[in-house]
Amino acid sequence: MIADQQLSDHFSLYELTQTTQADLQELNRTLTDELIEKGRQLAKNDDPLQGLECARALVIAAGGTCLFTNSAYRCPKVNGGSPGSSSTSQHVSFEAFDGHVPNQTIDETFLILLTAARAGKFKFGQLIIESADRGYKSADGTEAISRWVHFSLIGTLNPAHVGQVMKATWNAGAAKFDYVRIDQIKFA
Repeated sequence: MIADQQLSDHFSLYELTQTTQADLQELNRTLTDELIEKGRQLAKNDDPLQGLECARALVIAAGGTCLFTNSAYRCPKVNGGSPGSSSTSQHVSFEAFDGHVPNQTIDETFLILLTAARAGKFKFGQLIIESADRGYKSADGTEAISRWVHFSLIGTLNPAHVGQVMKATWNAGAAKFDYVRIDQIKFA
């Protein structure tokens, strides 16, 4: 397992490699130099309009407090143990991020990033608002639906998918996400 290190001003390697699959945490932090460099690109991309630092600046400018990581890098075994994850997920290549802003709704965060992209201030591979009923309970015992924003780098994504804006809802019966394409932004 590699030691923690800062990948950018506001994002560390351990933050971007955390997993709720505790038995696989050490494996998820066994990274090659190439993967660590990809993590740096996710955190602070050579293109200043891509990556986590750009997204963080946008949500903070809109009144957010921080960009909280739910998931970024997932080794193949962690990815395979994440319900609904695709075998071609950009999380496996350290090119994708799932997260939220604690003092904003997911809809607000999604709209901030989408509006910035349409104004030429943010670029992404895919931007997806996701929700899933994973069996979590709220403090009052009611069902809690998990919601988050996913975005990826353009990176290794199939060019036909670059700029896709989607909504994904967990389909428990099919054990997969159902995607609805909302838009596709063409980046210069």
